[in-house]
Amino acid sequence: MIYHLLDNAAPAVLQAAQEKGIYAVGNTTEQLDVAPKAVLTSAVQDVGGAIAYIANLVKNNQVKGEKYILGIENPVLARLGRFNDVLPAEVKQKVAETQLQMLSGQLKFEDCTEDTKEKICLK
Repeated sequence: MIYHLLDNAAPAVLQAAQEKGIYAVGNTTEQLDVAPKAVLTSAVQDVGGAIAYIANLVKNNQVKGEKYILGIENPVLARLGRFNDVLPAEVKQKVAETQLQMLSGQLKFEDCTEDTKEKICLK
């Protein structure tokens, strides 16, 4: 399984994964069509939209001196892309259930330190 953090190089990595029979998750944009035999889904992020969201807070004097995490609670800014047909229905259902747990607050993440490294951990 490959999860990349690339921009312009992403298509080459996803296509190479497809050629090698390795599954991958796209990042930033919907990438299922780039390598349809490899990409299971994509972590779609609207970076420009997130910047505009924070800029609007600044414009309206609503920004605070804190960390802002924008995620699936705002699906315009962050969401999963289309699922590949190779994923079983049970997996798709489990993903949907997990997303609901995150949105309802049943599943939470928090800042933590592991082995002296700052991370985000499951609470």
